[in-house]
Amino acid sequence: MALLLHLDRILVPLSMVLSIGYHVYLAYCFKNKPHVTTLGVNTIRRRNWAQTIIEDQNEKTGNLVIQSLRNSQMGSILGASVTILMILALSAITNNAYNASDLLSNSYFGSQSIRTVLLKYCFEYSFLVFSFFCSSMAVICFVQLNFLLSVADFSPGYVQDMIERGCWFAFLGNRSFYVTVPLLLWILGPVPMMLSTLALVWVLNQLDFGMVRCSNN
Repeated sequence: MALLLHLDRILVPLSMVLSIGYHVYLAYCFKNKPHVTTLGVNTIRRRNWAQTIIEDQNEKTGNLVIQSLRNSQMGSILGASVTILMILALSAITNNAYNASDLLSNSYFGSQSIRTVLLKYCFEYSFLVFSFFCSSMAVICFVQLNFLLSVADFSPGYVQDMIERGCWFAFLGNRSFYVTVPLLLWILGPVPMMLSTLALVWVLNQLDFGMVRCSNN
């Protein structure tokens, strides 16, 4: 029982360190060995793709480019919409947090002190708002790209920068949304948060490194 009372102090920092440590490792691999990460390979291919569409300005290629950008734009719109729904749902939960505190009074669910509950919701709101901001900025970049590519005298360098910016905003929006999942499960206690973090890191590892390993094999 004494250990259950300190689960928040043990598992929550461990979960955060695990998530942050994984993304630090991903950033290191992306910077020094981009060919071993899906993110690095996609970035290289995206730059080559951008260079190709700039050099090959015919109607068929232009239609394919616009369709590809629209698909990316719809993905970012979906991410922003889901994030808004999550924020609204979290607001409803926060509004009823007092009634829910009686249901979660068991020590298995961790500390239910005002400070801990406030910290939970602050973390969750922060990541969701950041995810919504990044997804919205990605949509803005893709919309502007559609306008830029529809004119004949666009700046190639600016188009490349805008493609990179939009894709990076979309990546950050999706990634921050994924990281929010363990924080949301923190409401149910530090044990679900830790288990979901382990599952999330495994899934992200398969997405960030597994695809490259499979393609090499």
